[in-house]
Amino acid sequence: RSVIEAAAFQTADLVKILRDGHDMEFKEFRADGGLSQSDLLLQTQSDLLGIDIVRSSEKEATGLGAALLAGVVAGLYKLEDAKTINPSGVVFSPKLADDERERRLRQWARAVERSLGWEESVDGDL
Repeated sequence: RSVIEAAAFQTADLVKILRDGHDMEFKEFRADGGLSQSDLLLQTQSDLLGIDIVRSSEKEATGLGAALLAGVVAGLYKLEDAKTINPSGVVFSPKLADDERERRLRQWARAVERSLGWEESVDGDL
């Protein structure tokens, strides 16, 4: 559980950089691939980001997307047509109140800060 939660918090850190540093906003995220099969990960991610996470019904949607874009480049599809192929599956919506989300994110940030420099080199050994 701790590994899955850490992955969700690390993703939340990256999204914060995009939101704050690049003025980007997200309505939802889409997930596919192996880790997307974890309900715990996707619910935790939704809770921490405060947005819906949509698990694709196509387990390997990344490969499908790459193939569709190759088809667009080859002239087999129009980009508008490829955009309509978006298999949605289960939607994970945030369950945390905003104040609880912020509390957990602050707690994570404190834990990360405390871990910096945790292991110090002794005589050049790691």
